[in-house]
Amino acid sequence: PCIINTSVARLLLERALAAGVIRGDGKSDFIDRVIQEASKYAPYEWIRFIAPRPIVIAHGRSDEVVPVEQAYKLYNAANEPKKLLLFDAGHRLRANPRDMAKIVEEALTFFNT
Repeated sequence: PCIINTSVARLLLERALAAGVIRGDGKSDFIDRVIQEASKYAPYEWIRFIAPRPIVIAHGRSDEVVPVEQAYKLYNAANEPKKLLLFDAGHRLRANPRDMAKIVEEALTFFNT
């Protein structure tokens, strides 16, 4: 995701702590601190610094894990040159060789213009 959703992050971290997947430091604000630190690295906060290098964002329209709206937000936050590629695919966009070939073809064409 391009923006850290604090309610989702909190839920995931709470479940990971409860399951023993991660260990906290015993302090009551552990989850808040992890979310705050992770938010510093959200792509949305940094994408504008990529320019003047070109960027291609590829996303599946029916992604059930990272909503397509995140791709639009990321694209809108980016500076030119930029290109947004949307596919009739879900979260496993990379699993379709035809879509991947199209991404590579479109990206190479874009980068070489």
